[in-house]
Amino acid sequence: MTDAAIDRFAVRWRLPAPELREDATALLDALLKDVLDEAMAGLVAADEQVAIASVRVPPMHVRAGRTGETASAWARQVASAVAEQLATDGPSVVRYPNRPAALLDITLRACAGDTSLVWAWRQLGLWPAATTAENGATGTVADAVTAALAAEVTAVAPVLAAVGRRGVLSQVIALLGPERLERLAAAAWEALGGAPEEVHAEGARDVPRGAADPDAAAGERLIDRPTPPAPGAVLPGGVGYAAVLLLGSPLGTAASAAHGARVRAALTALALVETDPGRVASDGAAVLGLALRQLAAREQAVPEPDPRAEPPAGTTADIPTAPPREAGFLAVHATGSVGPTRPTMAVPGATANAGLLFCLHLVAPFMRQNGSPPSRAPLFELDGLGTRGAMYVLGAELLRRSAPKLRAPEPADPALLAFCGLSPSAEPPDPLGHADHRAVQRETASMFDRTVRELRLRLAGRLPARLPQTALIAHLLHRRGEITASPGWLEVRLDFDDVSVDLRAAGLDLDPGWLPALGCVVRFRYA
Repeated sequence: MTDAAIDRFAVRWRLPAPELREDATALLDALLKDVLDEAMAGLVAADEQVAIASVRVPPMHVRAGRTGETASAWARQVASAVAEQLATDGPSVVRYPNRPAALLDITLRACAGDTSLVWAWRQLGLWPAATTAENGATGTVADAVTAALAAEVTAVAPVLAAVGRRGVLSQVIALLGPERLERLAAAAWEALGGAPEEVHAEGARDVPRGAADPDAAAGERLIDRPTPPAPGAVLPGGVGYAAVLLLGSPLGTAASAAHGARVRAALTALALVETDPGRVASDGAAVLGLALRQLAAREQAVPEPDPRAEPPAGTTADIPTAPPREAGFLAVHATGSVGPTRPTMAVPGATANAGLLFCLHLVAPFMRQNGSPPSRAPLFELDGLGTRGAMYVLGAELLRRSAPKLRAPEPADPALLAFCGLSPSAEPPDPLGHADHRAVQRETASMFDRTVRELRLRLAGRLPARLPQTALIAHLLHRRGEITASPGWLEVRLDFDDVSVDLRAAGLDLDPGWLPALGCVVRFRYA
């Protein structure tokens, strides 16, 4: 545990002599200043968020003149009591693998009207101290959820996308309202290098039609089709393809059904942040404008129903207008239980190619960061694939070259999905189904060569650098591990016995951290 926050540390003293008061005060100071943190180190995994309602510690005997020794013994007792509470994992313990997972739970519970864990969210610094949320005041709950998401702005789009996949995004939109949603979308857009005014409904409507993109017109025609393009069809590159991807995402689908220009613009912007974050600062405005124009055209093409018309046969006029709620999430709450069942916060996936994620360090110098290419030529010149599509193609090529005599890499390998910023449970991208195969093959070969050159430079002077190409890539990639995903967060868990001094010296198994081009945080953990 790197940080331990104690709201209140209550001690009841029974001192046989008044002169022991100074010893008791010194003992308490020594305990809370350093000793307790040291004793509690390691009880909780890195990045894990844990809140405990209360811990009772057995009595301690204070002896005069032995403050240091007594403080250490007391700290061990406190740590033991905390560890016992963590082991029970009862209702007084709330734990999340990371902060984005906590934000997902907060958002889901808030839209269900459940504020039973406010005490825990306050402990974790995710809920304001002064609020009447326990009384269920909707406005206050909405403000608190907005503040929690705004404090972790890079998690806004992944969290709302996860909410959309659970089928309760309409409740969250109703809870936050247009103004708060627009504010969160603008902050997430700006965090990736975009101009926040592009997200506002008026600004998005005025976005130019992207004359610089020769495929924009083709993109407009393609998006307007009532059915998705057939596999094998060559899609327009750049702006057009990015708009197709975002409108097919959970947030893009919600934008298609949204009422009101502000909500539609905010959801469309968040959809691009979630599907292709590397585009936001480069041509995000053009993608956003294209998608919004198509949504507006669709809305105009659908006639408004006549409120005076009789309902069709077999229907009733008093159909409830409230948005549908996720049955599994609300059923327990409705029966009067302590609260809704907690959603799955992390999705694990086992892989034999966990070392593929080490290659993130190799391609980072070539990736667009916040949309601005570095001094060297950008790695992803096939903009039609998008950043994630290009990463998926490169990852598949690395896996294929690491074992050329085996069958093709598994499309849903958790390591391959994580390499392009996706969860192990996500659908594999299909960038090659809508692209010029020869152009992709040429560019993939170029990307592969640059990645291998970067690897040899990192390992210069070390034994693996002398290996033939196939053996070198296999040495890096073929490592058993587990990929665990939360919204906007990927954790790669590896066996401690597989630690490589050469790779550590090259910096390849250090945490990549926040990767704007993939829209997620990546962590490496050995156990």
